[in-house]
Amino acid sequence: MIDVAAIRFRRLDGAAYLPDGDAVTAVAARRHAAPRVQRFTAESLLPQLEKYVPAIVTTGSDATRNMARLRDDFAMIATATGTTARATAALAEMDKTIADAKAAIAAKGKAGTPLVVTFAYEQGGAPAIRVSGKGSLVQDLGEGIGLTTAWTGEVDKGWGLGVTDVEGLKVLTDPSTQFLYFASDGTDLFTSTLAGNPIWTQLPFVKAGNVAKLPDAVWAYGGPASAEQFVGVLVDRMTGA
Repeated sequence: MIDVAAIRFRRLDGAAYLPDGDAVTAVAARRHAAPRVQRFTAESLLPQLEKYVPAIVTTGSDATRNMARLRDDFAMIATATGTTARATAALAEMDKTIADAKAAIAAKGKAGTPLVVTFAYEQGGAPAIRVSGKGSLVQDLGEGIGLTTAWTGEVDKGWGLGVTDVEGLKVLTDPSTQFLYFASDGTDLFTSTLAGNPIWTQLPFVKAGNVAKLPDAVWAYGGPASAEQFVGVLVDRMTGA
């Protein structure tokens, strides 16, 4: 078992020196923005870490089973740190939050509402829009509370994410679609670059006023606490709380 008191978390953007005595849990994660730094695979990085410290690497994302993957990763970390009782309680609390959210949304008659979670960034001088599809953690959570996945286009096998341009959003024809987006890096292309774009402004869900920026504190690829926070935002959005 890893000594919890010795754990320190560090961001590894490249080669990093890890002094003796540090215990590190290396968690594979991706920021919302397009990657700007070199990424290392678990296979190449883990042996280097293990020369200095006990280390484990989580899967990070698996679009074929993201909710099960979340549970497995969380349980693995809990076992390594001797906190299995706390982890069991946290997962039970997440399950209760999801069940309560599903009931609240159904009570408002909003079950089945299409949901898509996105992030926009500049690519080649034009906005590129990363969209969450089937298998992404945020969409799995949405489906878990009774919503449906709006984006049915191509997505990757790891994160359940696809990329489109504003023209590609025309496939989202249901005006009730909830179009939520991240802009935590301070660049909001939906209220700047796209605000005057005639294609964007005529999209049915835009005209219906169903576009909203997610709170900066929401994390799309976390564990039970992050999942509960995101579900809470969806419930507030769908019930008008």
